[in-house]
Amino acid sequence: MTSPRPTGHPWTLAEDKQLQTLLDSGMKVAAIAQKMKHTVGAIHSRKSILRKALRVQEAHEAIADHEDAQKAFHENRERLREERLARETAAGPMLYPAPEIPDDTLIDNVRFSTRIRSALNAAGLKTVGEIREASDATLLSFRDLGAGSIARLRETLGLPPARALRPKGKKPT
Repeated sequence: MTSPRPTGHPWTLAEDKQLQTLLDSGMKVAAIAQKMKHTVGAIHSRKSILRKALRVQEAHEAIADHEDAQKAFHENRERLREERLARETAAGPMLYPAPEIPDDTLIDNVRFSTRIRSALNAAGLKTVGEIREASDATLLSFRDLGAGSIARLRETLGLPPARALRPKGKKPT
């Protein structure tokens, strides 16, 4: 059996790799010390240094992974924003319901409430002119479109008010 090397001898990269391999294999520290010709204390010390270096390396990798994920997230968000703006530009501006809106304006380009827009789309109406041409009885036959919704449509689109259709609690003017 050979004795351990003199104290202070620097560890080589090959020795670090060999030590890591032996530690990963489950070999006892005393056997590793004998095999590598180092003291048990040197093996423990180097094992501690290697663990610390590994933790630092893993932390740097985690930070780099996080930065990559953040960059990808922001790039994706910007791409989606540009796509949305392109869609909105192609569809035209969103208009608030008003009497001045032309009859050929698409219902999807008017800021109706979600309930009214859904009911009109489900009924197959596409333009403001189709709403203006529809009778009150026809509009009332649409699912989720009641007297209050029809009164709101008449008011915002500049249609003459119908006496029979008044939201609850409102008096005729």
